[in-house]
Amino acid sequence: MTSLRLLGADACELDGPTFEAAFRFAGQKCWLIRPDGTPSRTLQAYLDSVPANAVATSTCLERDVWWRFSLPPVPVALVATCFKGRVPKAVRNTVGAIAVGGVAGIHDADSEWARAFLLHFASLGLDERIVAHANGLRKVEINQLNTLLAEFDGVTASDV
Repeated sequence: MTSLRLLGADACELDGPTFEAAFRFAGQKCWLIRPDGTPSRTLQAYLDSVPANAVATSTCLERDVWWRFSLPPVPVALVATCFKGRVPKAVRNTVGAIAVGGVAGIHDADSEWARAFLLHFASLGLDERIVAHANGLRKVEINQLNTLLAEFDGVTASDV
């Protein structure tokens, strides 16, 4: 996931039906390449059609095969790093999406802890803790998110 912008404000979980409705069937760009497997004929034809100058980047040139890379671990929750309002969108990740771009992932937690953290997170009001950029856009940095996670560590679902 590169953005959670298309999820409704009340979304608390990114599951299969939500992903399909908000991203895939809505015509949004999403990465469906499995870089750790053998591509289908259709995918291979597409990969072969990409012009050499389009993959002449430092990242692609460092790889033996420009599009093949190791998948990062699947996070238990996803958090938008840019937001307007009081708090970024954050959802449990039951569809197994990978966090990239403007989405951070919460790892090394179980689903119940993630649910409790996300309830707590939604109540924080980060607008008072994070400086706004242009037009009221705010950005929570990874270290800031790590601080919030550390502050919450040890709290149980029954405490929220």
